[in-house]
Amino acid sequence: MLRFPGTVACLLFTFSVFLAPPAQASDTVRLTTGHWPPYFDESADDNGLLAELITQAYATQGLKTEFTFYPWSRALMLAKAGQFDGTAAWSCVEQRAHNFLYSAGVLPYQYVFYHRRAMQFDWASVEDLEGMSVGATQDYSYNKKLASLVGRGTVSVDVTTSDEANFRKLLAGRIDLFPMDPLVGMAMIDQWMTPEEAKELTFAPKPFKSSYYHVLFGHKNPRSNILRYRLNEGLRALWASGEFQEIVEKWLATEAPSDNALDLKLFRPRFEGC
Repeated sequence: MLRFPGTVACLLFTFSVFLAPPAQASDTVRLTTGHWPPYFDESADDNGLLAELITQAYATQGLKTEFTFYPWSRALMLAKAGQFDGTAAWSCVEQRAHNFLYSAGVLPYQYVFYHRRAMQFDWASVEDLEGMSVGATQDYSYNKKLASLVGRGTVSVDVTTSDEANFRKLLAGRIDLFPMDPLVGMAMIDQWMTPEEAKELTFAPKPFKSSYYHVLFGHKNPRSNILRYRLNEGLRALWASGEFQEIVEKWLATEAPSDNALDLKLFRPRFEGC
C-alpha cells in the first residue's frame, strides 16, 4: 500500500485554512461618524441614539460595532477611501451613490430653521426666504429648492465647516437662519452656549426638510454588500422584538425639545434604501 503522509498533512492544512472562521477583526464593523447629539455623541453612554440602534442591530447578527469620531468631511472621506467599513449617518444624496451603498433608513429626521428669537420669522414656502442669509455646514445636504434660490442669488448662503460656528454666527446676527434637526440643535445649544445665550435662539416648527438617516458603505470595501445586508436584517430583528422602540423612547424621554411634542410612532426604520 502506498502512503503519502506528507501530502495528506499538507492537504489537510490547506483545507483548514479555507474552512477556518474569519479572523476576529472581521467580527467588528468599524464606522466613522461625527458629533451629532443626541444621535452620535462620543461622551454619551452607548455613543448616542443612532449609534445604539446601529450597535444593537448588528448585535442581533453576531457582530460588534466600533465608532470613531471625526469632523464630518473627514469621516466621509475615510469611509470613501475604504479605510473604514462605513460611515453614519447620512441622508440620501444622488452624488454619494457613486461612491457608497446606502443602508435601509435607520431613523427619520426633520430639518427646521433656527433663528434669533428677536427676529420675527415664519414661512410658508422657500420663496419667503428671499433676501435672507442662511448658514450651511460643509458636506451637509439641504433642500433643492433652497439651492435653486441660492443659485439665482435671491438667498445668500454662508458655508462653514462646523455647526458650532453657524450657531455662533446666528447668535451674532451674521446670518438670519440656520437649518438643523431640532433634536440636534437643542443638544448643541445646550452643550456650547450659556443659558442666557440659549434663550436668544429658537426655531420655526414648520419642517424645512424630512428624510431618513442611513449608514453608507464605500464601494472600495469588499465587505460593503454583506455589512449592509447584516445591518438591514438587524434592524428588522430589532424592530420585531420591540427593542428598537425601547431605545428610541429611552433617548427621547430626555432629549426632546420641551416645547415640541414628538410622535414616537413616527420614529421607526424604513426597510429600503434611498
